[in-house]
Amino acid sequence: MFGKKKFTDPVCKMAVEKNSLSIIYEGTTYYFCSEDCRREFERNPEKYVEKEAAEEKHRHSSHSHCC
Repeated sequence: MFGKKKFTDPVCKMAVEKNSLSIIYEGTTYYFCSEDCRREFERNPEKYVEKEAAEEKHRHSSHSHCC
């Protein structure tokens, strides 16, 4: 009836479900499609957290707001 909540793997951008391939970094839980992506994130989490924040900012600034 209701689908499971999807998350985005911060490394490869694949849609993933909540699973055991996760890391809590600075209070946020990140889920991964594979152990390889999880290890890549562990090596340089700032690269992926900053990239994700920049993409989110771009999505919000690319449309106009009323009022």
